[in-house]
Amino acid sequence: MIISSSIELRNLTGSYYTNNDFTKVATDVELETEAIVRLVGQAIYDRAKAIYTPSTDGKVPGTIANDATDTNKALLKHLQLPIALGAAFKYYQANLVSHDDTSRKVKIDKGSESMAWQWMIDKDDEAHLRKTQRATDRLIAWLDKTDLEEWANSDEKKAAKKLFIPNTAAFQEHYPIDFSGLFYHTVRPFIADVQRNAIRQALGDDYQPLLNDFIAQSVPEAKEPLLSLTQQALALLTMAKALKRLSIQVLPRGVVQQFEAERHTQKGAQIPPSEDLRKYALYLERDAEDALDDIRKYRYENQPEYNPQDLAPHNDPCKKYART
Repeated sequence: MIISSSIELRNLTGSYYTNNDFTKVATDVELETEAIVRLVGQAIYDRAKAIYTPSTDGKVPGTIANDATDTNKALLKHLQLPIALGAAFKYYQANLVSHDDTSRKVKIDKGSESMAWQWMIDKDDEAHLRKTQRATDRLIAWLDKTDLEEWANSDEKKAAKKLFIPNTAAFQEHYPIDFSGLFYHTVRPFIADVQRNAIRQALGDDYQPLLNDFIAQSVPEAKEPLLSLTQQALALLTMAKALKRLSIQVLPRGVVQQFEAERHTQKGAQIPPSEDLRKYALYLERDAEDALDDIRKYRYENQPEYNPQDLAPHNDPCKKYART
């Protein structure tokens, strides 16, 4: 692992206690590491791991190779942050009670301590979850900007390059997702599914030529309006599918605005009820259908014009099989 001590967790999260036994959180660190590896690919992780020597006792920080390049050092830090925040978050959630041979217990000093209210715990969980997501977004943005060979050749990146919306920035242009790379790669299978079905059907014979030109970054100027309409419909249909299938916690904070209760209390900002989300998804689908109609209309209006004489058969009277 590329995090091997409580001191590192403290430095990265700002909240984890340095005196905590690292072995108690090591499993969470390992699980978060595996989640990041699934996202960015094993090659990216191995590149960072190659310059890092873990702590032997979990009490002192691991060391970084003296000859490590600035790029590799930056990669290591960008990978460590979401792993540390995610692991600490999971640890806090599972550390509310202690476990022994008799039952689960809450051990506090009743003279100077008290348990947090549930709404406090919920707020704290949300804050840690959002911070973990933003750290992952930061990692993906850095990888996209740096364009490391291992990232460009990863399965995730190769799959994204085959889509009309190949990255976070392209999605952001057509639907605001708070520049969340984590959200983009979470819904990438949805993008591929919508593109294979609804988009292919709407584009018809224009589908493969337009996709090939887009991948080659050589879309003719005359086809750019069609590309824009295609990306718009693709983004809207993907968001509608995400609202139906994903947990509200996965969505970027700016995607679904919080509802304000009538009274300004601690619960004044609430998660939108499922019925409201369902209606919102229907609105997106309607907007997407309008975009698909615009694609069909554009293709119809830009069909090549034919001379009727070119469509009629040409009979040559000099040939014996011609008839008058």
